[in-house]
Amino acid sequence: MTANDAVENGQDKKTEPTEAQMEEFRRFLEESVYTPLYLHLKSIPSEQNSISLSINEVESILGTSLPSLAGRTRSWWANSSYNKHSIFWMLAGWRANNLDTVAGTVTFVRDERVLDRVTVARGGWSKLKRFFKGLPPKQHQIALTFEELGKLRGMALPATAFHDRPWWANTRSSQGQAWMSAGWELESVYLNSKIAVFRRKGSIHNVDEIREYVKSILEGSHGRSQPGADTLKNWVSVCRRLGWYFEAKTIYECGGLRTDLLRESDRMELEEDYEVSKRELNAYLNSGLKEEQQ
Repeated sequence: MTANDAVENGQDKKTEPTEAQMEEFRRFLEESVYTPLYLHLKSIPSEQNSISLSINEVESILGTSLPSLAGRTRSWWANSSYNKHSIFWMLAGWRANNLDTVAGTVTFVRDERVLDRVTVARGGWSKLKRFFKGLPPKQHQIALTFEELGKLRGMALPATAFHDRPWWANTRSSQGQAWMSAGWELESVYLNSKIAVFRRKGSIHNVDEIREYVKSILEGSHGRSQPGADTLKNWVSVCRRLGWYFEAKTIYECGGLRTDLLRESDRMELEEDYEVSKRELNAYLNSGLKEEQQ
């Protein structure tokens, strides 16, 4: 088989980012302090395959100081598509190859394969962003399991997401931007239950007592007194009216609500609130998963 045959049969083909992905990259570049480094590396002639820069030179290119870790910790220069700084040299088609802490220099090596890694990683977050953007305005909250988030993204969440709560922070990280740029924010994450709850920006916040009770249910906390049946029934009703469908469903199913202690009329209202909350919570998730599978 010749080299041309291999290319025609799909071997050794270079994965090219789509125009939509490149447009997202361009918007991403406009917002970061590390963009000048990307532009500097992109301007290097194609025949040059490596370059060493002192930490001072990198700071001069950026026009600002690097974090103190950059001059003494090799892990800061890891070629990770999830770091807000390394993604910029990777987008330029380079990888950091060595940090000399004694000389205070870092060496970059041209490697177009890292661009493919960034394209795949950011493409996954783009899918999740499209899912959030596609939710109708009347949807103010949605709860997703970690597995569902992986399916919507097109790849499993990284291992860090399963044990590191700061990973879920509403920041300018790749994952945070997936929901924040779509007009949503993470409200709660339950690592034990592997569930993340998102709320549309600007919507009404939870009553603290309800939120703490739901957290105690999902995280298995102890020492909290059990609210009475009437209180829990009213909480479900409040959650349903304000669009807190996840909390309503959790309280009904797992909150120890004894419906036998309620009046018949209250039980009927409770059942209606629960059914509405369950239906609304699942409606757009099911629709989004079907679209991703097509």
